Amino acid sequence: RVLERYGSRIDEWDVINEPIDTETGAQNLRRNTFFRAFGPTYIERAMEEARSHAPHAHLVINDYGFEYGNPVDKARRQAFVALLRRLRAAGTPLDGAGVQAHLDLSKGPLDKGGLQDMTKALIDLGLDVTITELDVKEGAVAASHAARDQMVADETRRYLDIMLAFPEVRGVVTWGLTDKFSWLSEQADVQARAAQGLNRGLPYDERYTPKPMYWALSDTLGVNG
Repeated sequence: RVLERYGSRIDEWDVINEPIDTETGAQNLRRNTFFRAFGPTYIERAMEEARSHAPHAHLVINDYGFEYGNPVDKARRQAFVALLRRLRAAGTPLDGAGVQAHLDLSKGPLDKGGLQDMTKALIDLGLDVTITELDVKEGAVAASHAARDQMVADETRRYLDIMLAFPEVRGVVTWGLTDKFSWLSEQADVQARAAQGLNRGLPYDERYTPKPMYWALSDTLGVNG
């Protein structure tokens, strides 16, 4: 119904969101409503249905959890590439991959090689890549706001330096703009919020003042402030 109404007016669609589950899923796919109803081929069915209603749109599959060197992130990278490779081999309508980029300062260093290998594999399938939900979850929060903001900005810059080395990475979307309205702050319990304040993982603070993350994005993307 949505595609019939807006398919000729919207150029890009996230058709399948967060299908991967390598821990409790089946065939590395999340046991969501669609999987339970139709099995793993719900993805092909949805992509084909989307193409029939929006024949000229850019169709994307989007997922998260690819950034770090732990076993879960590694397995998710491999499963995501395997899924998209299967879809491309089957001729399923698919134009791009969305990688969410919910960075996390508590998870250690970014897995540069793993990210490069995944991104190259997606590009080799003829897909372009969009960074779709960039934000940063803080680790230690005892430091000053200035120090915390710099750590967030540095992680953002490290990630973008890896990903934007590929010209096929066509865009960057942050998951929100201001710390005042961040899902990461909403997840924190009341006591943690009172002690630590808001998570400072978006480009603007709660007063909509640009923070170092804003300038990291601006510099990396070559955008004038």
